[in-house]
Amino acid sequence: MSGGEQKWAEKESKHTEHTNSAMNRVFDEAVARGLLAHKNVPMLVNKGEKSERRPDFTREEYATMIRKLPHWIKQGKAKAHRYAIPHAGTMC
Repeated sequence: MSGGEQKWAEKESKHTEHTNSAMNRVFDEAVARGLLAHKNVPMLVNKGEKSERRPDFTREEYATMIRKLPHWIKQGKAKAHRYAIPHAGTMC
């Protein structure tokens, strides 16, 4: 398998893992509400390779994030404000 194929397979495996996790939560809720019998819940499998956890942040990466957080927050609020729906009381 080439490097590109390997990365694609890893990405697909992770996607399947997330999809299966979400579907299992849906099935659990259906069983809890009595909409589905536990014996009828399908067994979802992920045949991909196990993914590895991302390394911890270095002290430098952490310091950079903490330093930039206020700027990122201001940017996010400015963008959110730009797309906000006007309050009904201010439309007159």
